[in-house]
This record gives sequence, structure tokens and C-alpha cells, in this order.
Amino acid sequence: MQLLSINPQTNKPYVRTISYFPAVLSGALLGDLLVNQYVQLNGKKVVVINQQTDKSLLKDILVAMSEQEKTIKFWMQNLQKRSKDIEATIKHTFVQSGILTTKTSLFNKEKYELNEKKRTDYVLKIKAEIKFSLSKLEREEQLQPEEQEQLLLLGLIDSAKLLPILFPNNNEIKEAKKQIKKLKSSSLINKEIQSAINTIDTLNSSAGAFMMR
Repeated sequence: MQLLSINPQTNKPYVRTISYFPAVLSGALLGDLLVNQYVQLNGKKVVVINQQTDKSLLKDILVAMSEQEKTIKFWMQNLQKRSKDIEATIKHTFVQSGILTTKTSLFNKEKYELNEKKRTDYVLKIKAEIKFSLSKLEREEQLQPEEQEQLLLLGLIDSAKLLPILFPNNNEIKEAKKQIKKLKSSSLINKEIQSAINTIDTLNSSAGAFMMR
């Protein structure tokens, strides 16, 4: 999702996403933990049920979560404070895959440049996977965990105001928004994932209201 937030003309995040992105990024991480059953909800509290992972970023988060049981809202706000470190880790992954390249500026500041073809391929792949999962939701077919994760991603993309990047066509945007509304209440979607999406929406609404003051 971080790739969607980067404007290929400037190699910088779209202005409209800046205030929303930390909450969405923390929601994506929390959603990953929920879908892949590293954590679950016990009432309103997030409880760690599996700490076995080779991803150092997730491992650090799971250790912190295992030390205190708190709500989704608490952990989303907590993870937002780590957003710079999280973004740096994700960027490093993209550099390794060749989607991003690094250059050192005059003042030895590291800058990133986007490989537009690889970004386009990535966006098309994500779009195809999301549309497939949406078609199953529309037919009310049982969704696999990875398909629920794609629909979580769609909800996060919408929260980050990035839906037009994934769906340039207005009719596709309208249809996607209709399905996002449906997935927030569908019995086919894990209740914990729905809770994460709704919490993100609440936090981003607060951020939007703050910006308009």
C-alpha cells in the first residue's frame, strides 16, 4: 500500500495521504497480525497467541503486545508512533526487490526513486487480487484468509484516500465503495478485521476534522 501512496512524478507521497497514512499503515500491520492469527481479540483487548515469525518488524511488535493487553485503538495509536521506523523497513524491502532505488543527495541524505514499471505491475496485481476477492464477496462465497486480507487492504486504501489510484474509473470507485460498506458488516468477514477497519475510519475521521480547523 505504501507504493500506492507515492506520486511517481515526484517520488513523494501524495499530499492528500500524508495525514491519514500513519493510521492506515498501523491498521495494515494490525490486520496482518489478525488475519495470520498472531493475535486475536478477547473482548475488546488484543491478545497475542503466536509469536513465531521470522519478520523482525512483526516480532518486535508482538513482544510489545505480549507485555500488556490493550484495545485495537490503543495499539493503532501506539504503532503510529513507530510509523517512521515501519516505513523505513518497508522501503528497505522494496529496495531489495528493485521497486525502489536509493540515491545519496548533495547533503548525504538518502533519497528514493520509483521503478515505474514495477510499481505498475504491482498495482495491477493488487487490483486483480482485490477484484477476485470482491467477486467472491458479491456471490457470498466463503473467503480464504488471504482473500480477507485483500479486502482489508481495500478498506485501508479507501481510508488513505488512495482508491482513485487503484481504480481510476469513477464507476469502479462507486462499486468498490459499495463493496467496502458491505464488507464492514458481512458475516463472511472476520469480526476482528471489521473492527480494525472501523477503528481506522474513526481515527482518520478525527485526523480529517483536525485538518479542517
